[in-house]
Amino acid sequence: MNKILKHIPGRDFLILFLLFWLTSVIVLIFIDKDEVELFINSISLPFFDKFFYWITFLGHGTFASILLILMLLKNYYHSLYLFFTLILVAFFSNLFKINVQMTC
Repeated sequence: MNKILKHIPGRDFLILFLLFWLTSVIVLIFIDKDEVELFINSISLPFFDKFFYWITFLGHGTFASILLILMLLKNYYHSLYLFFTLILVAFFSNLFKINVQMTC
């Protein structure tokens, strides 16, 4: 069994993701969602306030465009993957936003 697990690509990421997911599910089963949210919001540090203020800009199109140009200079083939991924993400994000607005 160990030989099989060693050859799985991204094995360490998968294990950490499953542990995070399992922990989150257990917490949400035993503790009310509102209490978890209030607890997380009560942790306020000036560093994190500034960090998350700036990290929010990573979702903007400007950052994606800069990343795409940099990737284009490095590797054309990978930049095509990135371009189509960004297009798909933008399409589905806007599609889900439209559906949510229509149901409200």
